[in-house]
Amino acid sequence: MAASRRLAAELGLVVAPDDLVAAGTVTYEVVDPASGLVEREYDHLFVGRATNEPHLDPAEVADITALSLADLPAATTDWSGCTAWFSIVLRAAMPALSSLARP
Repeated sequence: MAASRRLAAELGLVVAPDDLVAAGTVTYEVVDPASGLVEREYDHLFVGRATNEPHLDPAEVADITALSLADLPAATTDWSGCTAWFSIVLRAAMPALSSLARP
C-alpha cells in the first residue's frame, strides 16, 4: 500500500499495510502563509500505530511533534508551526484516531 511506503520514505516509520485503517478522504485548498503557495489536495487518510521511532527525510519533513491522543485536543488551539492544511486533515481523521485509543 502506498501509505505504508510513504510513511517509511518520508518519516522512516514502519507500519505494515494491514495495520493501517482507512480514515476517509479530505479535499482542501489552502494558502501557506509562510510561502504564499496554494496547495490543492485530495487526500486519502489512514491511521495506525508505528513500531519504531521516526527518522525524517529532511527533503520531505522539516519537523514533527509527538502527542498522545489525550493531549491532542489541548494542542489544537494553537496551529502555529503547523502546515496550513494540518487542522483540516486532523479534524477529518479524529474519529478514526479516537478509535485507536487504548482502554
